[in-house]
Amino acid sequence: MLQEMVFPLSWEKGNSRKGIKSQRMQQLAKLSSPINKEAFEERLEAHHRFLKEGGGGGTWQTLQVNGLVVAVYKKETKTNANQFSLEYGRLGTTLNFNGLVLPFINACAAYLPNLDAKEATLPFSLFTDCFLEKANFEKAQLQGLDFSRALLAEANFRNADLSNVDFEHCDLRGADFRGARIVGARFPGAQLEGVLI
Repeated sequence: MLQEMVFPLSWEKGNSRKGIKSQRMQQLAKLSSPINKEAFEERLEAHHRFLKEGGGGGTWQTLQVNGLVVAVYKKETKTNANQFSLEYGRLGTTLNFNGLVLPFINACAAYLPNLDAKEATLPFSLFTDCFLEKANFEKAQLQGLDFSRALLAEANFRNADLSNVDFEHCDLRGADFRGARIVGARFPGAQLEGVLI
């Protein structure tokens, strides 16, 4: 009963996941070549140009194609800079998002276990169907982010701003929400066994 009071809409079933091949998406991302430091820094620089030239402020839509989820970003802009994307990708072992400012990024179906995103600013980004087991989002700014169907078991959200975050059908077993701000967040169909609040 306490969980239902703390986690809005957690008593609802959520939208159908029929046809979504979560294990296949995870496998594809896990088998992708990891992004190295040079490519990572190039993507960061391009994304900051994308934002500076008016690329922010758009909306996300996800589509299912043969059981695989893909992301579409909707915003008319004249920028030629590339938006940061990790869709079906993964980072090299020494790379992380710790303290980075990266709103509106695409991490759909990315393989990011143990991701260090402490104090990162990632609002309005897309992390649907992402593998984020044991990720660290402590003190992160995640307003409006979409985690739908993500694997977030034992993730750390301590003192994070989760305002209006979508956790529909997320695996949040053992996740730490102590001190987190969850105003407007939604949790239909989420697995919440053992969460810390």
